[in-house]
Amino acid sequence: MKKLIIALFALLTLAVACDKENGKNLTRLDGVTTIQAVISDVCDTKAVLDGTAYKQVWEAGDEISLFDGVANIKFTLTAGAGTPTATFSTDATVAVADHYFAVYPYSETNAVNQDSVSVVYPYEISLDPATGHVSGGNIMMAKSEGSAFEFKNACSFIKLNLTGNETLESVSIVCKEAESLAGTGVFAVTETGPKGRFTRSSTCLKVNCGEGLQLPATVCIPVPPTVTTGFTVYATGKNGLSARASASTTESIGFNKVVEMPALNVVCDKAYLDGINFNKTVKSFVKGEFVTSTSSYDSTITKIVFLANQDMTDVSGIPVGAGNDRCAVAVLDGNTLTVKTAAPKYHVNVRYLFSYFSGLEQIEGLELLDTGISTSMYYTFGHCHNLQSVDLSHFNTENVTTMQYAFNGCWKLQSIDCSTFNTAKVTTMNQMFRQCFVADPINVSSFTSESLENTYYMFMSCEKVKNLVFGEGFTLDNATITSYMFHHCASLQELDLRHFSLAKDTTLRHMFDSCVAMTSLKQNFDTRNVENFHSMFRRCESLVDLDLSNFNTAKGVNFAYMFRLCPSLRTINLSGASSASATGTSQYMFNTSNTTDAPKTALREIILGPDFGWPGSTSTNTNNYWPAPATLTATAEDPLVIKCSLTYAQAAVKRNLQNLITPLKDGRIVLKNLNGHEFLYNCEKSAITSSAVLTDPDA
Repeated sequence: MKKLIIALFALLTLAVACDKENGKNLTRLDGVTTIQAVISDVCDTKAVLDGTAYKQVWEAGDEISLFDGVANIKFTLTAGAGTPTATFSTDATVAVADHYFAVYPYSETNAVNQDSVSVVYPYEISLDPATGHVSGGNIMMAKSEGSAFEFKNACSFIKLNLTGNETLESVSIVCKEAESLAGTGVFAVTETGPKGRFTRSSTCLKVNCGEGLQLPATVCIPVPPTVTTGFTVYATGKNGLSARASASTTESIGFNKVVEMPALNVVCDKAYLDGINFNKTVKSFVKGEFVTSTSSYDSTITKIVFLANQDMTDVSGIPVGAGNDRCAVAVLDGNTLTVKTAAPKYHVNVRYLFSYFSGLEQIEGLELLDTGISTSMYYTFGHCHNLQSVDLSHFNTENVTTMQYAFNGCWKLQSIDCSTFNTAKVTTMNQMFRQCFVADPINVSSFTSESLENTYYMFMSCEKVKNLVFGEGFTLDNATITSYMFHHCASLQELDLRHFSLAKDTTLRHMFDSCVAMTSLKQNFDTRNVENFHSMFRRCESLVDLDLSNFNTAKGVNFAYMFRLCPSLRTINLSGASSASATGTSQYMFNTSNTTDAPKTALREIILGPDFGWPGSTSTNTNNYWPAPATLTATAEDPLVIKCSLTYAQAAVKRNLQNLITPLKDGRIVLKNLNGHEFLYNCEKSAITSSAVLTDPDA
């Protein structure tokens, strides 16, 4: 079994392609089958320390899995211990095969599926501080058509030089969410190294240091070649507290090499929680099986309590520290999870911390969480469907760059006070409060937007919030995606967005869609780059007057449904709107009500800029552009007045969209120039047809 100086264990799996030839027998004598196993010279990491050189040797007790296409057969070392070349034997029957796969170390869970080898890598391993040896060893694999097998490494080692005076209980390495350090892997072996993926995995690998590893010391942690250059190291002392350090290298990890890191000074004086590991560890304990995803729901836990400054001498429970260590321990009593530490606070990366705890109703002790190390609030409380209140007053967000999904799906959260949040570095608030159905108020008055680019779905379906107040620093100068930002804020009554710039935004699609209670919108939007206005004010059922005279629509392509189903809307002022794309789409643009069964439209005035062209004039995408005549409440005495250019008016008559000519004849719709004077026709109004010619009385 492979031993490595002051080392850890990692993971990987391999698969191999093969060419079919004649089947071959392995060497068998007196009922015993033997093979020769050689550790390849190019592999320099299955080692014990010998001076300054890494050497590779087989050791007494080593076992390997051999696959003959039928079974996973255990072979045991019978000769060659202490050397790179050894003999392994079994008294089991080995079938004749075209080729054989071998994996070190042996495990009943090792498997072969066609030409892919599947291996389960442990989430925890043990280190003997006295010898520096790791129990287990580096994953190696080999393929052969006969009795000689050349084993090659399936991982590399990150060499940590740890300094200080601590005695360590454990050392862990935590990688990014998309990377894996342990679990079930399925890999193929190529000439350049193993390639493959993990099907069930963990981002954390922990090594237990037995009676204690005295620093300074060197720790070599085996990692799969899928790991990139950034990760976090956690070291936990015998005092039950931890140290944390970020480590990175410009050198590619790859496989079959040792990547040495700069010295890290270790002082174990804090308790660290990592949101992803906390989430998975607690759910795994509750379910009694390994949970691989933070999006796995848990409905058992209804209350989480954080306690600090605890006497941890006799505390038993599950380790939930950032490195799956005992700097923090959780105890489950019925439906209550209590987390304890000897430290005065928890230093927490809050990403995914409480996500998908769908039964969680209450969290106590949030003031004990120091979130200053957090760069992400991604799904921090996401899908906590039953959480009713949360104290955010102590959250430190000065280093947070994403708040995406932070409160998404908090269906029963009564109010959300983010007034202490520092959002200077935040680039995305995508779906931050989506489906906070009953939350009112939502306090975002401290938010600034100097780095913010994305507010997509930010408040979508916040159905009860009546008012949202934004500070002067929330300008959205750099925002490029604000679509659906207030979609279905059904109780929202007034919005003052005069600080919003939107100068870089290209789409305002559905921005206020279904704000059915909104009666007032104050804005100074810079829409010079906006191409898509689709359904922007759709179902703003309570809006009466909409002044958009500042809108520049020069790049506008999609105006479809822009004011659709706004039955109370009386005036739409687009007097600053410039030429729209002739190849765009504008169906239902001004159709504030469509059928006699729907609320009839109160529309009385539409003002269009002198250069506002006809959206979709070269396409058929202008269906139901105007309100149907049957839905008009306008009369000859109180008509719908459309102020526009002569070109626009002439096109409207010629196309007779939505049977426009009928209300023109009876006076319910009047076409006027921008001075308010009615266009002249070359016929009596009662005789207007689509071939009528209009003239401007002021020309």
